[in-house]
Amino acid sequence: MNSRQRVLTAINHREPDRVPFDFGAASTSGIIRDAYQQLADHLNYGREDIELIDKKYQTVQLDYSFSQLAGSDAFGLYPSYTDDWQISVEENEQGGTFLIDEWGIRYKKMKDGSFINYRGPLEDTWLDDGIETLKWPEPVDPRRLTRVHERLEGLPEDEGTTKVMNFFTQGLFELSTWLVGYEEFLTGLIRQPEKACSLLDRLVEIKKVFWGWALDELGGSIDVIKQNDDLGEKQKPLISPDLYRKYLKPRHKELHRFIKKHAEGDVYILFHSDGSILDLIEDFIETGVDILNPIQLSANKMDPKVLKKRFGDSVVFWGGGIDVSTELPAKTPSEIKDIIKRRLDIFAPDGGFVFAPTQSIQSDVPPENVVATWEAVKEYGKY
Repeated sequence: MNSRQRVLTAINHREPDRVPFDFGAASTSGIIRDAYQQLADHLNYGREDIELIDKKYQTVQLDYSFSQLAGSDAFGLYPSYTDDWQISVEENEQGGTFLIDEWGIRYKKMKDGSFINYRGPLEDTWLDDGIETLKWPEPVDPRRLTRVHERLEGLPEDEGTTKVMNFFTQGLFELSTWLVGYEEFLTGLIRQPEKACSLLDRLVEIKKVFWGWALDELGGSIDVIKQNDDLGEKQKPLISPDLYRKYLKPRHKELHRFIKKHAEGDVYILFHSDGSILDLIEDFIETGVDILNPIQLSANKMDPKVLKKRFGDSVVFWGGGIDVSTELPAKTPSEIKDIIKRRLDIFAPDGGFVFAPTQSIQSDVPPENVVATWEAVKEYGKY
């Protein structure tokens, strides 16, 4: 099998020749800049300018040759910010550095070079019709797809690569909380749902406009489309299942149906949500989610055996192969291989599994452990 056949077989819940492997195709299955530099040096891989997917998280956009070096069966495509809304950086008198994205959201720079949410542009105004005065990003702009076209043109012509198209902005719940504040938005859902729903509907419409245009532009060249909405923290969902089902589930369903309807040929929805989301997985599936990512093993109620038994026939697990916070940084290469073998024994039977780490690899992960991960998937992933 070639890589594309391998992934599509697994997505259709059949066993391919071996477990498919993703390194960097989904934005949360790659590697950040510092870790990439260490790994490239370890492999004597010549690296020129390092291109980032997103300055906020410092995640590297891997080129096709490095993807093949890792043995990845999937390749990531990433829409761009346009020049009109290019991320800007500001510094204050206290020496703090802030990034402002195209939505006007401010992020504070941390010591490792990444950024965390600091303040949304609507925090003080959204309940007073502030959403009407916000300068909303324009989703349709040819420059958004410039690097997507470039990367597609650089792929082999044998159609042997699984192509994963990533989102151009955050999920409905996640982006809403970034724009107005987490507590403020949750409070708004309960006390002033019409205001919260107005914001959600505006975001759904922007996403539909983008995907309708992008899918027309890209034709049938995309296999998997990644959507996201971080709806869980370590112990429980960030939003109650009742609130999710009332306000977010119908809008996720609307968006996923729109994407599949406008795609040329079959595309599969890969949905990313961190944390303890066991209580929401069935709802995700009912919205049209085909693939779940990342399977945060360290979160409450995210036991691989339970997940495989309950949902293995109805959703594909893309991730959960190795934990980047508790396993990859702390274990020896030999221990990592043993962990991966046990994880494959759980997830691999009957297909429905694409191996990936639980998140992008961080700078505390030794490069030897990354290589051990690649080797273990090849060694133990055969059917």
